[in-house]
Amino acid sequence: MDDPRDQQPTPRARPIFPPARRLVDLRRERPGDTEIRSILGRAAIEVAGRDGYPGVTVDGIVERSGVSRPVFYRLFTDREDCYLHGYSELAPVLVETLLEMCAEAASWRDGVLAALQRFDSFIHAELDLACGLIAEVRGAGPPTLAIRGRLAAELAAGLEHAAREAPDVSPPPSAAEFVLAAIESTAIGALARRDPGEFTANIDGLAFLAYVTLLGEQPPSLGRPDAGPD
Repeated sequence: MDDPRDQQPTPRARPIFPPARRLVDLRRERPGDTEIRSILGRAAIEVAGRDGYPGVTVDGIVERSGVSRPVFYRLFTDREDCYLHGYSELAPVLVETLLEMCAEAASWRDGVLAALQRFDSFIHAELDLACGLIAEVRGAGPPTLAIRGRLAAELAAGLEHAAREAPDVSPPPSAAEFVLAAIESTAIGALARRDPGEFTANIDGLAFLAYVTLLGEQPPSLGRPDAGPD
């Protein structure tokens, strides 16, 4: 099977993380345990994204990372421990990047659309990582799911900033969680079919959902996703 890292990205692709490296790439740098753990953790996420979380094996992780089994077992207890480490390092970076897109935009509306587009470019550029971090995380153990829950709460809090731009609007309870769940489920569906373009096609609809649910209004720059010609 071809390694997705050897494939050319699509024109819309824009990575969030540096290119993956195998242990052999760092020989001259004399990597320590911290660097090797990061290599193994990322490999575990990528293997989960390629083969599904149930398909993650120590053999698959060491093959992708170039790290030996003895070194793996010196640094990690098992595949779950390794995946947890990779998730704890990479998922917060993804969330931080998306929240920064929201914060740097001229308005909350612009920020939501910018974050959706940034996420879209990420899944085009790093499909295995995206699948491993988003589509496969629900199969992981409680420690990983606890991190996911905390990160989801951070994203929901970012969405709730809508109230600052629409003080007269009172979104229903858990409105931000509802919008976030819609975005996540759309992403999971696209990733499960390994079709990033499916998410791309839904960006305007997801932004519309966020605007209407949290602001109670339709922005003039976006038409209804199902609107046809007059």
